Amino acid sequence: LTWPFMYGMALAAYRAFKDHHPDEVALDSKAAAIYDWMLHYRWDQGSYFRNGYGVPAKGILDAGNSDDNCHIGRGLMGYYAVSGRPEVLEEAKGLAGYYLTECVPGTYQGCWSSEMGSWVVAPTAADQIEHFGGRKSSDMAWAFSSVGSIEYLTQLAAATTDEELRSQIAEKCAASMKWQFDACQFEDGAV
Repeated sequence: LTWPFMYGMALAAYRAFKDHHPDEVALDSKAAAIYDWMLHYRWDQGSYFRNGYGVPAKGILDAGNSDDNCHIGRGLMGYYAVSGRPEVLEEAKGLAGYYLTECVPGTYQGCWSSEMGSWVVAPTAADQIEHFGGRKSSDMAWAFSSVGSIEYLTQLAAATTDEELRSQIAEKCAASMKWQFDACQFEDGAV
């Protein structure tokens, strides 16, 4: 069983490998295949990619987790950095809409929360995901989701000439970094 975030992680690792072994071509066709496989998870909802799992008993078709999708974004940007394929950058820009659009709980419209100043865990009403229970995924944010989303989005901002997109990314990333320090930092300075 695989999920698309795993494909994103593989493509991010492929970039790191190519950074150190630029002349090695043995993995190039495999990276292209992974990218193609990941596209099978594209759908016409605001989250742009399905996570590949949900909570059908609660009517949640797909988790829509911001953390899982940021791994897809990191992979897209990693693959784009190596391949230079313009369609890969377009997919990364398409996914960015999810991170730049205000969350409407119960929909996949977006995952940004202006109230929190970061990305929600997911816009769904799931209340039993991983290590938490009894609190809706649309009412909370994760620091590790924030870190990964910032990594993906800042790479996208560096790769695009779309000034409006770059501006939106800068605004959201700065706000989410502030949220991390305000909401996730312990007395000893650890986040």
